[in-house]
Amino acid sequence: MAFNHDANQLKRALHRTVFSQVTLTTDQLDIHHILARCDLPLYLTTNYDDFMVEALQRAGKRPTWNVSPWYSSGMDDDDDRRPPLPADDPTAERPLVFHLHGHHSIPHSMVLTEDDYIDFHVRHARDGRDKSLTPEGDRAAIVPSYVRTRLRRAPLLFLGYSLRDSTFWTLFKSLMIAMPDGQRSSHVCLQLDPRVKRRAAVREYLDKRLGRQQIEIFWMSLEEFTAMLDSRLRGT
Repeated sequence: MAFNHDANQLKRALHRTVFSQVTLTTDQLDIHHILARCDLPLYLTTNYDDFMVEALQRAGKRPTWNVSPWYSSGMDDDDDRRPPLPADDPTAERPLVFHLHGHHSIPHSMVLTEDDYIDFHVRHARDGRDKSLTPEGDRAAIVPSYVRTRLRRAPLLFLGYSLRDSTFWTLFKSLMIAMPDGQRSSHVCLQLDPRVKRRAAVREYLDKRLGRQQIEIFWMSLEEFTAMLDSRLRGT
């Protein structure tokens, strides 16, 4: 579609022409259905769709969802259509799906254009410098404390991120800052094999680089990983 520099119009058009028509597959080997069976309390996504919430509901869970308020600076409360914050910590039976880059039902919340990404990172950096967020201020934080605290304490599984993705590194570094090495969990990141001539050397470099951050790389496709995870969940 043509972009006339009206970002909100573009996002409304995307919501209307794309997200009002897509549905979650019924294939039980789809990654959303597999993850819904993992009994996790928190799912952080940079996708705009409802697929994770729908998969959790089909798995018999009672999920809630929320959206990062990166876009809400200077916005009237009446224009803020985010769901209310959960009253209690998320659990495996009542998991939280947190949309870091917005949700299609709130078109202006979607991190979509280059300017959106810049604004998102600027807001995130400003939050990192503010050590005394009030409850009201925390509601306006890019990653509210009820999400940030849970992420810092748990091992994380990263799916669908390139190691060149600025969101991956910004999020990970901000979560790990000021965490003593002895309190850091181990994490897993799924990556496709690098399509370069010196593949082994590149893999060795990335393994070592992420290993220093306590991130283990699984070098495989999403389909391979999904089949392996499904097998583990079935106890086979």
